[in-house]
Amino acid sequence: MRRRVCLLAMLAIMSFAIDAGASELEGPIRHRRPGGPHYRRPEYFATIGAGAFDPSNQPGNGLYVSGSLGSILARQVDLGLQLSWYHRSSGGSEFVSSGQLPDGTNVQTTFRTRSVDTDLIPVMGIVRVRFPMAPGIEPYVGGGIGWEWLTVEGVDESGFPFRNDYDGLGAQMFAGMNLSVGPQASIYGEAVYNASTVGAEFYDPFYGRVVTEEADFDGLGLHGGFRFRF
Repeated sequence: MRRRVCLLAMLAIMSFAIDAGASELEGPIRHRRPGGPHYRRPEYFATIGAGAFDPSNQPGNGLYVSGSLGSILARQVDLGLQLSWYHRSSGGSEFVSSGQLPDGTNVQTTFRTRSVDTDLIPVMGIVRVRFPMAPGIEPYVGGGIGWEWLTVEGVDESGFPFRNDYDGLGAQMFAGMNLSVGPQASIYGEAVYNASTVGAEFYDPFYGRVVTEEADFDGLGLHGGFRFRF
């Protein structure tokens, strides 16, 4: 009888020790050390590139520069912020604007300029999904939505400076490919479609009322550059 009681006591002590050890090993995540089986170091990305953008309903194309920064989620998903810049410079141009008077009369206004600089700045929240196909090769698709600012400024044929500012909602869709050139770096090539109509309201003394001007900047861009992971 005494031997049975001692055996039961020893089993109880061993069971308590095992339970205590398991509890210590499987405690809350805040007690686990970095590098453990349940820990994953946060990863981030950055891109920088340049190319050309051609707005479908605007004269000519121009320089397109783009950069992004954000976090890598689930290893193949990028979530971040993207800043782009489209620039076109022209000189000695003639522009024709069509419109209607308040009574319905159709009119055309011709502007002659010495120089004009056009700058479009889209700021987007983006998501990019990458599809590894082979070592070092990653096609991807993605999209973004945000706000775009347009500035058109220059000097007319009489030497007077002018400036018009517009803004509005914008969206982009893109697809491209990353080619690895190192453990943390790759080069990329991308096609991007920008969809935006920016506008402005101002008082026009010719019409005697507040009017709205809009500019369509839908178009396709091609650019390439570098991607870094850290």
